[in-house]
Amino acid sequence: MTDHPLDVTGVVLVGGQSRRFEAGDKA
Repeated sequence: MTDHPLDVTGVVLVGGQSRRFEAGDKA
């Protein structure tokens, strides 16, 4: 599993798309 860049706002950039990172969704 690769670690994605996590923004201070809690936004994870995956494939260039900004997706809202929810608690507990961490794999």
